Amino acid sequence: MGSDIFTESAVAVELLNFINIVTIKKKANRQLIANVLYQEKYIDEESLKLMVKDKSGFIEAFINTISMTEEGYESDEDRNQFIIETFCQHAGIHLPDLPNWTLRQFDSCRISGYDILTDTVYLMFEPYGLFETVMTNEGKKVAETLGLDYIQETTWTVHSY
Repeated sequence: MGSDIFTESAVAVELLNFINIVTIKKKANRQLIANVLYQEKYIDEESLKLMVKDKSGFIEAFINTISMTEEGYESDEDRNQFIIETFCQHAGIHLPDLPNWTLRQFDSCRISGYDILTDTVYLMFEPYGLFETVMTNEGKKVAETLGLDYIQETTWTVHSY
């Protein structure tokens, strides 16, 4: 029985930075997002109150709502997709302008490289077509849509046993 070592890459954006935007300073926007998640039974009443109360409460409850496995992969992709889509819809982010994405979390720098924080949930965007030697126009559009000055591709190594 052997093992494989291969490299993966993505544009990794911390979920915290993705949702910590000006739009959610407004209570009405937080209320809209929280109400949808509550009605669809993704959050309980306590999380609803926390999300509406203030921006920091929203961020804490939102991140806790994301469904991840201990290995750092999504445990319920449909649930997470709905939560992220709901956020984007009410936060002014046009999700179709962004590349395909997944959520990922790493528990070891040895696996993820030192440019990725451990125990942090990341939105991992497919990097294909976003980079040449410099960022392409599509990459610049993604950075602009995300409200960032620049984005960079992240690479990590996976060792399967």
